[in-house]
Amino acid sequence: MNALTGLQYAPVANYRYRGVESWGPATGKTDDILSSASYVTGANSIKVGYQYRKLDLLDKDVANGTQLGYRFNQGVPNAVSYYLPDFGRRTITKTNSAFIQDSWTRSRLTLQGALRWDHASSYAPSELNGTTNTSFLNPQPITIERTPGVDAYNDFTPRVGVAYDVFGTGKTAVKFNFGKYLAYAANDSPYTATNPGATVVRNVQNRGWTDLNRNLVVDCDLLNPAAQGPATGQADTCAAATGTALTLVAPEELRALEALQRSFGPELQG
Repeated sequence: MNALTGLQYAPVANYRYRGVESWGPATGKTDDILSSASYVTGANSIKVGYQYRKLDLLDKDVANGTQLGYRFNQGVPNAVSYYLPDFGRRTITKTNSAFIQDSWTRSRLTLQGALRWDHASSYAPSELNGTTNTSFLNPQPITIERTPGVDAYNDFTPRVGVAYDVFGTGKTAVKFNFGKYLAYAANDSPYTATNPGATVVRNVQNRGWTDLNRNLVVDCDLLNPAAQGPATGQADTCAAATGTALTLVAPEELRALEALQRSFGPELQG
């Protein structure tokens, strides 16, 4: 029991009230198209192929009905958090790839070569980005126009290999492989970095609040980030709202990560 207010309180400092204030469901979909064709003779094998992938990711924030969360210390409110009713951040990333590979065997020697083309791109669609709902925090819906993301990746990567059957038994071979491999495309940075939804302030956490009239209602203008109190015409005292500015990454600054893979050595096959 709080001796000052006569109210019961949880035996934990800075206790949060209203249960779950906001949660963030995420939905991801992947569409793949894979195709290839091969031509094989006794000593030669050629294969060509095409691959397509579409990654569709929606991250969403959903607030409780009041869009508020109170923090208490011994039954006395000392902070308030508030949230947009809901907000979506959706990004679509696509990859298109084509390849050709050839393997040629003569006696104990096998030569392999391949060339691969990859194009990766992303964008933030207008659908499901932002929110169509309104509330005391956003009198108007928050809409986001279609925004391009990464669209500068057109990479040609070679791969070669040599294998020599040392004894002609098919069990011991010396192999050499060289290849260039690109980092995979996914719905993570940098592909999602230009989505404008990431720059929208969706909530304010633990804004200092003193409930001077003890009615357990935030009698401040929450849309005003400045410090407030009786001197500014408010019944309660609210601290200034602070936050961290978010910035976008320019698409031209993004480049794919690359990895060169080389290997050489004997291999014994049982």
